[in-house]
Amino acid sequence: MIKMNKIGKRKICEEIISKIKRENKLGGIYKTIEEIFDYKGFKCMIIFNELIVSNPKIENMKWRCGYVGIQKGHPFYKKHYDKIEEKGGTSVHGGLTFSQIGDDEFYPKDYWWIGFDCNHYKDDLRNWTFKRVKKEVKELAEQLTIKNLILSGLGK
Repeated sequence: MIKMNKIGKRKICEEIISKIKRENKLGGIYKTIEEIFDYKGFKCMIIFNELIVSNPKIENMKWRCGYVGIQKGHPFYKKHYDKIEEKGGTSVHGGLTFSQIGDDEFYPKDYWWIGFDCNHYKDDLRNWTFKRVKKEVKELAEQLTIKNLILSGLGK
């Protein structure tokens, strides 16, 4: 077994992080699509994220995010998540934190994706299991149905 000093370990970690950044173009964050599913006429998705930290004394960060894909014609299509929240059309864990057109790398094209993350203070994977995040995604999709937007006065 080869023993390494702290500088050697840090150099190897930095090389690994550099390789991850080059290969995945996500700044050291590995993203894994856990599930894509249809619900209430929406394309929905759950992504598992892991931030690789270069300091071996610090644990890598892991969290899930939930997304709903909105199609052209929906009142919130191409609206920034702040604007959606201003209108009071949604209520999800931690509020909406994402909006972007599909890029076909992680987010399928032809959709405007809005989502939330489970990486807030005191969030962890024990509390935000796959099952719980999926339930929250479904609740977001339900809130975005045209029927519910009209009932709330936002879909006019």
